[in-house]
Amino acid sequence: MNKRKVQDMPRTTQKDVANRAGVSTSIVSYVINNGPRSVSEETRQRVLQAIEELGYRPYAQRQLVMREKWGSREIVQFGVILGGTVTMMLRSMFYGEVLAGIYQEAFQNSKRIRFLQFWEELKDPVLFNDLIHPDEVSGLILISLHQALKSEEDIALLDRISERVDCIVCAEDNARRFPVVTYDLPDAAHKAVSHLISLGHERIAYIGGPDRRVEGYRNALFDAGLTYDPALVFHPGIVNNAAEGFAGAPLAMAVSPRPTAIFTANDEVASGVISYLYQHRIRVPQDNAIVGVDDVDMASYLTPPLTTVRLPKMELGRQVVKMLIERARQDDPTPISMVLPSELVIRESCGSRIKQR
Repeated sequence: MNKRKVQDMPRTTQKDVANRAGVSTSIVSYVINNGPRSVSEETRQRVLQAIEELGYRPYAQRQLVMREKWGSREIVQFGVILGGTVTMMLRSMFYGEVLAGIYQEAFQNSKRIRFLQFWEELKDPVLFNDLIHPDEVSGLILISLHQALKSEEDIALLDRISERVDCIVCAEDNARRFPVVTYDLPDAAHKAVSHLISLGHERIAYIGGPDRRVEGYRNALFDAGLTYDPALVFHPGIVNNAAEGFAGAPLAMAVSPRPTAIFTANDEVASGVISYLYQHRIRVPQDNAIVGVDDVDMASYLTPPLTTVRLPKMELGRQVVKMLIERARQDDPTPISMVLPSELVIRESCGSRIKQR
């Protein structure tokens, strides 16, 4: 079902859903509102299937976008879809700043954010039909979508979204066919590791998720003529938080000979590493240098203050809204990319110690 057909089709009623599912309208209401009476799982699935097939939108009367008034070539309201989990996205200092940039730019341009939803939530056909509709949003911002596209079901959901909404822009990574505002993560990692190498470190560990930062880490070693040692690469998890840094640090310290420096996936991982090293009387930077990525607010307040590669988090949020607004006004559908620059911020955690040979 493409977007134009969604707009033109007559409104589906609760009675239509009831007829398709072979139940009463009361049962449909119970399923939509999760009560007040319970419904068997088999009946519930029949009703949800009917809702999905008919494209029923139970809250259509709440629609806020009036396309006839504003026109189809202007972003009035947009939605934000997060690809990661609640723990990964909302508790992350990095994504908090990205979202702050999105909200700030939307406010300054008099645009409304209709919703902020997680990818998994949109697999509910009631919620999907209510929100992913041209009557509700003029565009969508997809954040960190690589964390969501894990199955054929996810690919099919992305296809359904793009059929209903014309203007879609990605933040952080590209979802195959959409414009994207991003940063060069391998380059950020290259800057961090190259700085450690410039200080004389050769045994440099990596602690963090298995992502593009590993590519930059390897390239920096290669460019300096150093050998990549997989025994110095540790993936204690995929969330890249302080707990994973704390868990990864003893693994790195158990290697013989010990690494003299650690590059971490981000500043939160670095904070966990520093905490572990402090508790075990391993001095930073005298015994082990630490460099992270992101430059979140806490980085300069750690003990010692953290050397890191600054990624433009607020700017990422602002630019993705600007791209969405401009994209809606353009005739050319060709996807474009904007890569924001990163910057090495040198503080005390890297030190200037050169390992004695």
